[in-house]
Amino acid sequence: MASTMMKVSSTRREIIKPSSPTPPNLKIFKLSLLDQVQVTSYAPVVFFYPANNVHVLENMLPQRMQRLKISLSEALTQYYHFAGKFIDQTSIECNDQGAEFVEARVNCSLSNVLQQLDISQLEKLFSVDPRTLVTTEDFLVTVQANVFECGGMAIAICVTHKIVDAGSYFTFVEKWAAIARDSDDGVLPDLTIASSLFPPQDCVLPTFDFPREKCVARRFVFSPSSIEALKAKCASTNVQRPTRTDAVVALLWKCLITTSRLLNGNSSNYLCTRAVNLRRRFSPPLPKHVVGNLLASLVTLMKVEDKNDLELQSIVALLRKRMQEFKFEQGQNIFGETNSEMMDLVSKAGAHYFYVTTSCGMSVYEANFGWGKPVWINVINLNMSNLVILNDTREGNGIEAIMYLTKEEMAVFERNQELLAFVTLGHNIFEDTSRTSTSRL
Repeated sequence: MASTMMKVSSTRREIIKPSSPTPPNLKIFKLSLLDQVQVTSYAPVVFFYPANNVHVLENMLPQRMQRLKISLSEALTQYYHFAGKFIDQTSIECNDQGAEFVEARVNCSLSNVLQQLDISQLEKLFSVDPRTLVTTEDFLVTVQANVFECGGMAIAICVTHKIVDAGSYFTFVEKWAAIARDSDDGVLPDLTIASSLFPPQDCVLPTFDFPREKCVARRFVFSPSSIEALKAKCASTNVQRPTRTDAVVALLWKCLITTSRLLNGNSSNYLCTRAVNLRRRFSPPLPKHVVGNLLASLVTLMKVEDKNDLELQSIVALLRKRMQEFKFEQGQNIFGETNSEMMDLVSKAGAHYFYVTTSCGMSVYEANFGWGKPVWINVINLNMSNLVILNDTREGNGIEAIMYLTKEEMAVFERNQELLAFVTLGHNIFEDTSRTSTSRL
């Protein structure tokens, strides 16, 4: 059955509350300044798990669901504000309202979905519309555990972006999974450092969001060997050892600019925006279990005067230079200030923008709830065009790029010969790895 025919039916809905009540002195949680300027829409990610034996899994399914719920309840005790509700832009009432948990059935096998990938269909696996703006009445966390006919499972998790960046999101899921396996390391999340470093402001701050438009998605896979070849092509006297992401971002940006110039004519200003994890920028670096939006938006402006400006070596050097110049001060509204500058260039100067978000190097495949690590994870985009989401492949040595463009742009972009020299178009999740599996999918 093709993924376009995928139907998802919820079978049970309940609320998971923290295993222990939140103490009275923790009832009000103050957001950080960088939380304040984030949108309240959800950060939606789905984790896919194969089943080794469908008959065994049918017998074990109630126990697995119960394990997910009990461990989520324990995780919410540690991340107690995740189980609360918004009071206003600066604070959360930690009232233990809990998280929504939905059980659902999918009318096809997991292999049908992952071998005939249609990213637009994956939104069906969530209990809420991922584009929903979370209000004072909504759950901050929702989960839907989807079971396929083969026994495979997809766990779709939404957490409002107002309280997590990518690092916080995946650390929370990793903690929840470790509790489910009885392997919790006992390290508690730090919920207060972010607001102490970036204290909230008691005023209404404009939140930032990109323009939304209907777009299509494609999955491009960079194998380890193609990444090495691309890095070699990007190397120069200015940047002798480009990183994996330096090289991949440079190629994608170049191909996107080429697409834009073919369709829309030449523009002189092109913007590439990357999210910077601030945890690594402190001395000493902050640990990964510090919770909240600890990121900045780093904008690189490229002025294209002639074709030499679009050489990969030049683009990598420009990206590296901008990263080296990046500085911030404690308490500064880095995200808001940079985004205001960027949107002025987009709206007033007609600059073309490209937004890059990445989970490369994060523990996205460590979400093992007791039945193995996920075979694939996907971050759902919220109708934002000119966006790429970079993830490690599950072996960790390749990179997949989920690219979102308008239909017209994608038709040109995906035929770019320079791009196709380094990528494969990943319609089948299992084709881009050399790992074989006897799991029943």
